[in-house]
Amino acid sequence: VVTLTAALVVAFILYLIFRSAHGRLRRPTIALVEATRRDSLTGMLNHGAIVGSLTSRIEAARSSGGAVEVGLVDIDNFRLLNETHGDSAGDTALLELCRMLRACAPEGSIVGRYGPDEFLLISSPGATAALRPALDELRSGLKEVSLHYGDSDQLPLTVSVGINMAVQNPRVEK
Repeated sequence: VVTLTAALVVAFILYLIFRSAHGRLRRPTIALVEATRRDSLTGMLNHGAIVGSLTSRIEAARSSGGAVEVGLVDIDNFRLLNETHGDSAGDTALLELCRMLRACAPEGSIVGRYGPDEFLLISSPGATAALRPALDELRSGLKEVSLHYGDSDQLPLTVSVGINMAVQNPRVEK
């Protein structure tokens, strides 16, 4: 009886130890996986993650017969900005645009960095009409933003925006 009781106590203690160790290993693993999905500068979804999200939303729309709206935001003259004022100026422009994208993105939409100076906004299912006003808000908000680098004059931050809607018809069985 004493041996059995001691074995149960040891088993319970080992269970607690392994559970604690698992928790300590799981948190960094989740953080590491999330870091592979995020752009290191902006913290937004990176190219692979945003393309994967777009694929998932299109597949969901295809199966439900719904629609997905996608907005592409491109910083104007980004290469010239980098070449003229340096990489830190480009980083500042990217971070300012990301701040404004987060602020105006519709609820449930997905935002990510698609390229060096391009960002995608993907509408949430059933909220396709919200993307256009959000991007108009972004463009009008950027009129108030000007960037200053070293001895330069204040430079405007402008973007080009395109919107596309993919409408899926439910599959018709014959």
